[in-house]
Amino acid sequence: ASRDNTGSSYARVCGIKQRLAEHHARYANIDHAIRRLTREKAEVTQAIQQANKELETAVAAPVVGGEDPTLWLPDELMLLILTQVLFVGGLGAVCQRWWRLCQSSSLKSTEWHARWHLYARGKRKALEFRGHKMLISSIAVGIDGAKVFSGSWDRTIKVWSENDGSLLQTLNGHRGYVRALAVGPDGALYSGSDDCTVRVWSGDTGVHIRTLEGHNSVHALAVNETCVFSGSSDATIRVWRCATGEFIRMLKDGRAPVLSLAVNNRDQLCSGSRDGVVRVWSASTGALLRSLGEPRGSFHQVTALVVAADGTLFSGFKDSTIAVWSGEDGTLLRTLEEHSTRINSLAMAPNGTLFSASNGIMRVWWRGAHDAAAAIDIGQAADALAVTQSGRVWAALGLEVVCFG
Repeated sequence: ASRDNTGSSYARVCGIKQRLAEHHARYANIDHAIRRLTREKAEVTQAIQQANKELETAVAAPVVGGEDPTLWLPDELMLLILTQVLFVGGLGAVCQRWWRLCQSSSLKSTEWHARWHLYARGKRKALEFRGHKMLISSIAVGIDGAKVFSGSWDRTIKVWSENDGSLLQTLNGHRGYVRALAVGPDGALYSGSDDCTVRVWSGDTGVHIRTLEGHNSVHALAVNETCVFSGSSDATIRVWRCATGEFIRMLKDGRAPVLSLAVNNRDQLCSGSRDGVVRVWSASTGALLRSLGEPRGSFHQVTALVVAADGTLFSGFKDSTIAVWSGEDGTLLRTLEEHSTRINSLAMAPNGTLFSASNGIMRVWWRGAHDAAAAIDIGQAADALAVTQSGRVWAALGLEVVCFG
């Protein structure tokens, strides 16, 4: 029995030694593999660093003669390739020519056009923000581009972040529908209401500064460097000094309510009335300079005005047309007739693109061509439009503030 126990113990020890030897062998193999992979990792890292240096050199190198393998490609095709690479692949250019094309206005224009065509085809969706309890009737963009203001029939003004659409603040004080908003060069916010007042607010803090009184219902506002202009259902335009709120003068020509206002860089104020006439006034003296069109009745009332950087004036009408007027002498240059219902709002982008909104459709008109290259189905009437310096379009759609771009 003793010999049997001794044999069993010996076998057990031998088995343990065998397993230990196998573990040591596996450890040695793993250690060898780790050293090999470490060397390979160092070699690959060095190769990546070398390739990055070569890429930087290639990007910075001038394109001379036949060194650039893309020289045979026309710029138009290169722009299409770049658009695909930059906006789909997320890669950069690989030669100086690519970099030059990336900086060109042609590529920027291509991207701008493509953006609105994507909206028109339903491939891109607008962002929607809700906060008001009744119809939103006016939109304005803050002077620094960081805020967007919306005025509503719920008698409030809401302040939104232009960056992400978050609701920053609600301004209370009006006792009637808020129908018009405008932002002055100093950043002050002006609001016009059915309560017959114009309220002035700090664009930074939202603090109420003063109230301007004297009108009936206020339908339109415009601001230049020194004055704020208010148009009313009482068929008058009142001029107030921005710095103090002092009433300066009253402008009146006809009996029709004033529905829209715009200022240009020629010291002129443009007004649109329910009688269908666009009037141009001296902003500094109040003199009537010219009347564009003849009284045509309420069906042709001027519902929206916007002025381009070169002074060209666009007026939208209830009859669904948009008139384009020369900023020099008021000559009618063209009539845009793509819409089928009343023009509710007009807005101008910094690059000269015109946006127009009617019941259910927003149209995008390219600068110079004045052809509606994109018609975006917005589903309902847009009562107000505003464009930021970055090219985003903010619209008032019912109870929602909507951002395109």
